[in-house]
Amino acid sequence: MVGYLFGSVLYGIILDKFGRLKGLIFAVVTVTVAGTVAAFAPVFAVFAFCRFIVAVNGFGAYLAAFLLATEYIGPSKRILCTMLIGIFWSLGYMLLPLFAYFFRTWWILQLVLTVPTILFVSYWWIVPESPRWLLSVGKSKEALKIISKMAKVNKVTLPEDIFTESWKADNGDGLIKEDEETHGKFLLLEMLKLPNMRMKTIILSYVWIANTLVYYGLSFSTSNLGGDDFINCFIAGAVEIPAYAMGIFIPDWRVLGRRGSLIVTMVIGGIACIAASFVPPCGDYIWIGVTVTMISKFCITCSFGIVYVYTAELFPTPVRSMAVGISSMFARIGGIIAPQLLLMATLWENLPALVFGVSAIVAGLLIIPLPETRGKQLPETIEEGERFGKIVGNGRPKSGQIYKVEDAGIEDVRMNAI
Repeated sequence: MVGYLFGSVLYGIILDKFGRLKGLIFAVVTVTVAGTVAAFAPVFAVFAFCRFIVAVNGFGAYLAAFLLATEYIGPSKRILCTMLIGIFWSLGYMLLPLFAYFFRTWWILQLVLTVPTILFVSYWWIVPESPRWLLSVGKSKEALKIISKMAKVNKVTLPEDIFTESWKADNGDGLIKEDEETHGKFLLLEMLKLPNMRMKTIILSYVWIANTLVYYGLSFSTSNLGGDDFINCFIAGAVEIPAYAMGIFIPDWRVLGRRGSLIVTMVIGGIACIAASFVPPCGDYIWIGVTVTMISKFCITCSFGIVYVYTAELFPTPVRSMAVGISSMFARIGGIIAPQLLLMATLWENLPALVFGVSAIVAGLLIIPLPETRGKQLPETIEEGERFGKIVGNGRPKSGQIYKVEDAGIEDVRMNAI
């Protein structure tokens, strides 16, 4: 989890500086090397260090793949893409106990799980770089080649003025100029001075921490449910597939929307987690406990996918990507705390599940004051972000604290044509 925390910070820089594809290949190669060395580590300290490197770069590979997938498509399909990525994560989750069942020696299991990752190096020749990233750094010619190929595959005609000289003059041959990008980083700090934006940031930071805390707490405690450890781990992964599938539809349901879906899934997940803590892990009660725990896992997994989309839509354009990145960084805190909280079972067996459940319920209730984003015009400036969903004060920023930054989102329009 500490490796994930470092990876979220480090690869946030690497992927923006060097590109999504280069970052992905670097991460994959590093994971393969470090994972292989870990299998032959002579002492635990070397093994732990290698596993840390695997975690840092493993998260980097996931982040790079996530960005590539979501940046290839238009905004209307991002929920679908996010949930599909989660489904493939779950498939990997389900394969882990299967491999662990057949390969009982730890170092052989380590090699079996690590060595195949080198195959992803082939993506260098198969997967194109993100056109959005290329445009953001001013490489419009390379972006045009990729976009033209995408248009040809999809049998659509590109707009004639996609990269005209007048457009290049207006946009500096790129969508985000370096000074604008740097200014955006300062805007993130200035944003926290505004009461409504600050309150949204605090609430969502806790929601991310609680979500990850419960998710990994339940994942790490499957061996405490009673019954077969391999089967329990497999079920814990399998239950995530319908959870992500449900996450495709309920955020767009008019009755719930993004906010309602997040509230319902986190509160029900928390209640189920508390209920599971009072089911004895023995005799005829084993499957009752497993079922209730999996209901909690189902809800928390669904909310995990929704919170990504909701966070991105709640924050204004100039700081949107940074806000999601920082929220993800806070999420790693929950992942770090989760295994430590499981040790509280030595004080009282039900205590960890109660803490997880209460944390999820509190997070769900804290979301209530936040605004709904489904079908709403998303905030494009810091000023609009402050006014969007007034949850403290009168929603009017103080004099001298209003910032207007033009949205460099023309690429969404152009990519939507594909």
